[in-house]
Amino acid sequence: MRLKGGKTLKYTGVEAPPLQHLIPLVRIYGENSKAFNEKLVLNKQIWVEWGKRLRNKHNDLLGYVYLEDGTFVNLEILKAGQAKARSVAPDLVHADEFNQAALNAQR
Repeated sequence: MRLKGGKTLKYTGVEAPPLQHLIPLVRIYGENSKAFNEKLVLNKQIWVEWGKRLRNKHNDLLGYVYLEDGTFVNLEILKAGQAKARSVAPDLVHADEFNQAALNAQR
């Protein structure tokens, strides 16, 4: 997600499908995931819980994102099957919850 200041925030524990890929179905999956995310957060106030790692190797910010009503955006994306769970040490606080949500979405 792009923040107001122009910085990129990635969802900790969530691996979204790419928007650019050689395989058309993967691109469609990426576009659907992006649309789902936009529907959840676009023009809404968010709250970010920072994990132990503040940035990834690409220097993007990493965080657990919540809406004002308490909706846990990272988890909702996984529950909807719009991304894969990918928790990386040391940010494993929600790993079990994320893995279970992703597994349930595949059923």
